[in-house]
Amino acid sequence: MNNKKLNIELVSVITITYGQEDYIIQAIEGVLMQKYDGHIEFIISNDNSPDSTDELIRNYFNNLNIPSNFTINYINHKQNKGVINNFIWSLNQANGDYIAICEGDDYWIDSLKLKKQVDFLEDNPSYSLCFHNAIKLYDNGRNPELFNNFSKSKQITLDEIVKKWIIPTASILFRKSILPLPEWSLEIYSGDQTLALISISKGNIFYLNSIMSIYRVRNLDKNSMTFKTSNKITDVIKEQLKLYEFYLEDPMCINKNIILKKIEQLKNELEFQIIKKKNIFHAIFKRPGYYFKSIKLMLLK
Repeated sequence: MNNKKLNIELVSVITITYGQEDYIIQAIEGVLMQKYDGHIEFIISNDNSPDSTDELIRNYFNNLNIPSNFTINYINHKQNKGVINNFIWSLNQANGDYIAICEGDDYWIDSLKLKKQVDFLEDNPSYSLCFHNAIKLYDNGRNPELFNNFSKSKQITLDEIVKKWIIPTASILFRKSILPLPEWSLEIYSGDQTLALISISKGNIFYLNSIMSIYRVRNLDKNSMTFKTSNKITDVIKEQLKLYEFYLEDPMCINKNIILKKIEQLKNELEFQIIKKKNIFHAIFKRPGYYFKSIKLMLLK
């Protein structure tokens, strides 16, 4: 890697957190263990967590000899911004040529993660973002599994991004030059999906076939970011629809046919879920005896 940029913030790492007292230190340690020759600006944005996240972070850094190539920028917001506003705020603080993301309940497991990804983007200027595989770690005891099933490193297409979410958030490294995100991104919950669409509009996206992070699948609790932003399936579909409808109208949209097809698919899914919900309610309230008898028979099979 070219080390001419050692005296500037070559890489910024963004960690947003809310109610993640059980996980935040592991996320921080995964960043601090990075064996990287350049300078790392580590931005940790605590969205006014109601638990002891703030105390844990402050105590941790008060008792730590921070590596010399790190600059720590920790903020505990006085008022809750919400996930997407906190994410955008954090991106706007970044000074690095490259920006990596690791949310407060995920963590990195490869000390060379940043080096590998920065080296790739340094050597391949046509690429705006690269990512890698991750292990899904379930809090409920379910066996861990890979986030995606790609068998080799490769360039990623828009169709692949749209068809199924294949990019673990904590695996993302992108060029700061793709920023700022469009104004409509503030209306979208999924900041990482917006980031992927904008990145592929301004360059190529590459998958590195290496497992370098953990994607934690948590049980919902009242203090988690997941709990605060998770909705029933119809609301999730509506959020997806909003994202692709905004992107379709954006001048940067690179293939309207793919996006139109995705929008049509989401509308069909939404209609199916609404009909399904109406049928269940009808069964329960109009013919409760029949409904519960059917459930009993299914359980006995």
